[in-house]
Amino acid sequence: MAAGNELTLLWNDVLRAASAASFGAWVALALTRTEVETDTSAAKSPARSKQQVFWDRVWQRRVWLTLLYVVACGIRATWPRQDGDRVCLWDHPLSPALVGRSLACCAEFAFAALVCAALVRILESPTTPRIASVILAANAVAQTCCNYSVITRDQRGHVVEESIWTLSGVAVVLMCANQLLKRGLRQPSGGFLLLSVVGGAVYTVFMVTIDVPMYVRRSMEDAAAGRQFATIADGLVEISRCRILSQADSYWTAEMPWMSLYFTVAVWASLWLGFARVEPAHAPQPREKRA
Repeated sequence: MAAGNELTLLWNDVLRAASAASFGAWVALALTRTEVETDTSAAKSPARSKQQVFWDRVWQRRVWLTLLYVVACGIRATWPRQDGDRVCLWDHPLSPALVGRSLACCAEFAFAALVCAALVRILESPTTPRIASVILAANAVAQTCCNYSVITRDQRGHVVEESIWTLSGVAVVLMCANQLLKRGLRQPSGGFLLLSVVGGAVYTVFMVTIDVPMYVRRSMEDAAAGRQFATIADGLVEISRCRILSQADSYWTAEMPWMSLYFTVAVWASLWLGFARVEPAHAPQPREKRA
C-alpha cells in the first residue's frame, strides 16, 4: 500500500459498501412493493392536458428511474474520478470522465424527472405540469452546460449549470411550501411535502453559500490567469482516458465531502421518491374521529 492513501482507500470501501446496500434496498423494495396508487390517468379525466398525461406516465415508471439513478451512482462511487483534472482512482474501463459524465447526465435527468413527476402528482395547481416541464427542460440545459465544462474545463458552464439547479430547488421549495400553507399537514402526502420543503431548503442553502460561489470563484481565477480552454474535439479525447491515476489522499480529500453526500444521501432520496406512498392532491383526506 502506498504511503498517504489509507484514507482514500477506506473512503472508497465505504462508498462501495453504501452503493451495494442501496442496490440491495432497491431490490428488496421492488420485490415487496404492493402499493396500488390512485389512478390519475387521462382515461378517468378526459380534460387532462397532454403534459399531465406525460407526467402520469413518468410517475408510473418511477421505480425504473430510481434504479437508473442507484446503478449510475453505484458505478461512479466504485470507480471515482475528477472530471476537471482527469484524475481516476482506479485503472478501469469505467473510470474515465467520459463514462462517468455520461452516467451522471442520465442519472441526474432521471432524478429531475422523479421530482417533477412527484410535484405534478401532489400539487393541485393546474400550472404545475407546465412548471415541471420547464424545470425538466432547464435540467437539459444544465446538463449541456456541465458537459461543455467537463470537456473544455471552462468553469463558466458549471456556473450556469449550478445556478439552474439552485433555481430549480427554490421553485420546488416554494411550490411545496405554498401547498402546505393552503391545506396543512393533514392533506394527502402532507409529510412528503414537509420533507421536500426541509430537504429542498437545506439543498438550496448549500448551493447558494458553497457550490455556486465556488464555481464563480474558479471562473474568475481562470479569467484573471488568461487560461486557454480545450476545444470540444481535444476535450473529448482527454476525457476518454485517465490523465492521472492516483490513490493519494492529497488528490481526493477535497472531493470526499460532496461525493460522499451525492453517493449516499442523494441515492437514498431517489429511493424515497421511487417507493414512498404519494397520494395525489385530490385524494380523499382521512376523516376526523368523533369523540
